[in-house]
Amino acid sequence: MTDLLIHTTIVSLAWFAGVNALVSVLVWVILRRWRQVTEHSRPSVLLAIRLLPAAASMLFVAAVLVPAQLALEPRDAGETLGWLWYAMAAIGAALLLRSGGRALVVARASRMLTAEVPTGLQYRL
Repeated sequence: MTDLLIHTTIVSLAWFAGVNALVSVLVWVILRRWRQVTEHSRPSVLLAIRLLPAAASMLFVAAVLVPAQLALEPRDAGETLGWLWYAMAAIGAALLLRSGGRALVVARASRMLTAEVPTGLQYRL
């Protein structure tokens, strides 16, 4: 069971990196063709663009890969993963760590900005 857990973790991180790269390229291609961003929609479009690769990767891993691994992968397969799986898993782990670090920076900046705004003005902005 431990081998299956380790195998699933490595494969999940590798697929997270792969799907993230693919969706990032797709977002880039779509944005190169779509130039009509209005002033009011710009923040939400930028947020969606920034979050889409990670969200799509997490959704794929959680909804498709992990259930398939747990349901279809033999428990005592004795398989070994090649260096490419480990390299992709390292990239996936780095992407997750970087995303977590960015989330902490944004949360801290948001908390500091909220603390600087007077109480009555928070809802008028």
